[in-house]
Amino acid sequence: MVLEAAKGEQIRDLLTKGNVPDVLILDLEVPVKNSLLTLDWLQQNHPSLPVIVLSSIEPELLLIDILNKGIRCFMKKRNFTGRT
Repeated sequence: MVLEAAKGEQIRDLLTKGNVPDVLILDLEVPVKNSLLTLDWLQQNHPSLPVIVLSSIEPELLLIDILNKGIRCFMKKRNFTGRT
């Protein structure tokens, strides 16, 4: 199953309707609903759902907090400049 949501609230709506994927990839820089609140909701409502977090934020600032929220993997996004 492949789902796409632009906002944390859309993730919650899709999962509440029973559309639960095998793994969820969450970008921490999503608009509107704070993605850390989305992680809290996921931990409370779907604790067995594996979550992979993407972020361009330095992981040291968030790593302990998001690991405590049950994420399975953290991947740092890179800004590609097109230079070689």
